[in-house]
Amino acid sequence: NSVDDRLPKFFKVYLPDESGDDLELPISFNTFLPSSLPKNVIVRSICGNIWKMAFRKCCGDIERLVMVHGWKKIVKNVGLKGGEFLEFEFDGSRCFNFCIFGHETCKKLRSSEQIKEIEHVSDGEDDKCSDDDITVLNDGVIDDQYYGDEDRSSENIIVLDEEISDVQDCNEEDTYSEDTTVLDYADNDDTNDVQDYGEEDTSGEDIIVIEDDDDDQDYGDDNYAEEEDERRRGLQTERKEKSSSGEHDRQYLDNHMNPFFTVNKKNMQRENLRIPTKVIANNGLHFSEFINLIDPLEQKFGKLKRRIEGQRIRRFGSIIRRNNVKLTDKVICELEKEMDGLVREFKVHVIRG
Repeated sequence: NSVDDRLPKFFKVYLPDESGDDLELPISFNTFLPSSLPKNVIVRSICGNIWKMAFRKCCGDIERLVMVHGWKKIVKNVGLKGGEFLEFEFDGSRCFNFCIFGHETCKKLRSSEQIKEIEHVSDGEDDKCSDDDITVLNDGVIDDQYYGDEDRSSENIIVLDEEISDVQDCNEEDTYSEDTTVLDYADNDDTNDVQDYGEEDTSGEDIIVIEDDDDDQDYGDDNYAEEEDERRRGLQTERKEKSSSGEHDRQYLDNHMNPFFTVNKKNMQRENLRIPTKVIANNGLHFSEFINLIDPLEQKFGKLKRRIEGQRIRRFGSIIRRNNVKLTDKVICELEKEMDGLVREFKVHVIRG
């Protein structure tokens, strides 16, 4: 056997609509990495192209490692196609060689005449490389903060032994182009907050207005009658407010003290879910970069990790699809918060209609 046959390798399948700008390594591959991890690694294709990427640990899980910023450009440069198989070979130091197997499981090669000169990219003097043939894929200053359990790579590259549910979702989601980010239906105002707070449920609960059956009762004077009418109007308003805020949905929560909101029918059809401003402000909530989603299928398929950008949870639509949620169903989102208002877990309750 040659020396190359003895070098450690790992494998991935490229799925375009799951592809992002980072690349996560399988945890099982950690045993082949040096004890002192390099800050940067070299990624080299069989075609002869070379790129430089930063090497980082993932926040919350010291065993997870990721190559950050630049995988999307590598995908574009080598012309990866959906479903192609990737083989990564580590030289034991700081270089990952990779090759591509096409749909016929044949290794893809490129002649020397087809090898394109790779543009030298530099964001500053600190990022300059001594070799002119190395492309630094580092779009901004990379600090020492760790990346979350599911970084951008997990949104784009599916590890063979990872979530079954996400693989199922790939067949249903629209395929994005290699340079297109996940759809973001951003609303610049907060007009949807009331809808997110349970607008569909208002019609489902009757508003009971207390009426006095004895029309002939003598109240003694007009002031008493006016006070009684005002009391009734206040009671009616209170019940309407309680109904519109979705408080009757609190019965479905695991912990009735947790903040929550109901996903309206319009947002069920969107890929990214917006957390209402009112829920965040009233409960003093804040979020880490990633959040665990726990749905009714969690025991079967495990938790899902999703990125939070601002008030939006990326790729929440996969929860709707894998639970086969209908427009007649109700989706209630319960936020598990800590003492300081930090939310790490997001429970999704599906109430069949």
